[in-house]
Amino acid sequence: MARTTSTVNLLGFRVQSRTPSLAAAVAGHAMVHVFLSGSVLVLPEIKTALGLTNTNVGLLAAARDGLSGLISFPAGFVADRYASLMAAILGISIASLGVFMFLVGVSTTFWMVLLFMTLLGFAIVFWHPPALAAISVQYPDRRGFAIGMHGMGGSIGEAIGPVLLGLLLSVMLWRSALQLSIIPALLMGVGVYLLIRAAPALTAETSARRYFTGIGDLLRNVRLLLVLATAACFSGTQIAIMSFLPIYAREDLGLSTTATGLMLSMLQVAGIGSQPVLGYLSDRIGRRVVLSFGFLGLTLGTLSLYVSGEGLAFFASVALTGLFLFPMMAIILALGMDVVGRTMQGTTASIIFGVGIILAAFSGWTAGRVADTYGVDAVFLYAAIPASLSLLFTVLGGGVRVPRPSP
Repeated sequence: MARTTSTVNLLGFRVQSRTPSLAAAVAGHAMVHVFLSGSVLVLPEIKTALGLTNTNVGLLAAARDGLSGLISFPAGFVADRYASLMAAILGISIASLGVFMFLVGVSTTFWMVLLFMTLLGFAIVFWHPPALAAISVQYPDRRGFAIGMHGMGGSIGEAIGPVLLGLLLSVMLWRSALQLSIIPALLMGVGVYLLIRAAPALTAETSARRYFTGIGDLLRNVRLLLVLATAACFSGTQIAIMSFLPIYAREDLGLSTTATGLMLSMLQVAGIGSQPVLGYLSDRIGRRVVLSFGFLGLTLGTLSLYVSGEGLAFFASVALTGLFLFPMMAIILALGMDVVGRTMQGTTASIIFGVGIILAAFSGWTAGRVADTYGVDAVFLYAAIPASLSLLFTVLGGGVRVPRPSP
């Protein structure tokens, strides 16, 4: 799986052979999170239309983010076993987002929404292992920065998605808005396929026997287990915040769908610049230092959401939380790939996502129970608990210092 830095001709420009795949990964990840953020923003509308409880909403979030963790493991296998098909895999992943969002838009019962939200989660999770494997293999010298760039694409999508859907919801029914989403997804799927297909092969394919032997080796790695515990706690905080912040904005603060979309966009804008910066710093001064700082900031941010009340103080707390809500996962992934070395990068990404999401799956349901019992604002207080546990695992040794790359 040697990295190549040769040049290729792309639309008349000569660029490094690894540049098109990184550009495609960033753009595709942006589209993935446009749909993910859209599925979050539309939850209040689905709740009202179908007469759901907060616990029902929490179950939808758990199904989308928790059950989808199960698909992460075969996604990792596919990424390493069928590397030559990476362009098709990533293109299909993007296109299927629009298909499942369309099906959510035509759903008339809670169980239909639950099914298609789960399938939407499958498509979202299936994007990450192949894309991250390509980035990690081609950028071993700047892994934190490159994965941070990929994460920045996700934050851009999370920033754009709520604004676009919020505007659409102000002029059309939520069902129509979701049904229209199939068009850009299909177009982006084709674009990602064509761009990545033009790039050189990214990884060597892994045999099934080697894959399953490697899985056993990975799960015996104590350092990787600490990374998994960190990822699980972080995912618990992320699921709780992203599921119930729009509910709180709509029901407790009385914001319109457009204003709620802008607020969620602000949450992501704060993290757009911080992802590559924190990734770069993690390459230079070590993952654990940056993760410790980030989890401390995330814990303080979630606590401030609970105590700040309404007005400008609350929106400042949203921005503070956004600085760390998405960048941390990019560094956790870089840390896990540092731990295992150059082999089975797609599998490593899938294990981190899958185990983290599965262990945190109960968080959406728990957050829903907290909201029904103590009020939606209490979810922010609850979310600070797993964030602080991530900090604890990091301090106890979940990080690996990465030496500076040779000039």
